[in-house]
Amino acid sequence: MQHLFCSPDRVLVSLLLVLAAFSMSLVGGCASGASGAARVEAADLDRLTGTTWKGSLIYRDYQTNKPTAIETTLDVARVEGSETPRWDFRRGYPKEPHANANELIALNADGTMLGEERVVERAALPGGGVKIVTEQESKDNNKPALLRFVYTIDERSLRIVKLVRTGDEPEFERNRVELTR
Repeated sequence: MQHLFCSPDRVLVSLLLVLAAFSMSLVGGCASGASGAARVEAADLDRLTGTTWKGSLIYRDYQTNKPTAIETTLDVARVEGSETPRWDFRRGYPKEPHANANELIALNADGTMLGEERVVERAALPGGGVKIVTEQESKDNNKPALLRFVYTIDERSLRIVKLVRTGDEPEFERNRVELTR
């Protein structure tokens, strides 16, 4: 069996990824600074403040291996008076209030870290929206995992997709939140 990293298909895919990344940098698709790292702007997260977001959390149930949806809400408020920009994310589950949660999320000074997540991509979307991709080493289902979060934000909709990769397994969608206001 031919090693995956040496296969012609792998070389072609790698070349295509490099070309795509290069073309994105030419058209300004990713925000980056002098170091070339993707950066989130405080204004990106300020878009989330205001009116309550409502929608669904769709998650992969490990017992049935099927998607399950529950009603959810999200309120985001900017925390004033801190040295670094912070936002209070309040998640609500109207039919399961015991699962409600708050989380303070800070953006580091250079915009490369969103809480514990490393920013790997930021792209402006048609219509004024933004796509932000972050990564974090963590655990999923009690296994070490690379978590990738894809945030798609515009004036009326918010989508957060959590992708998981454990070991040599292919990446899969663990859950997604789809909200509107």
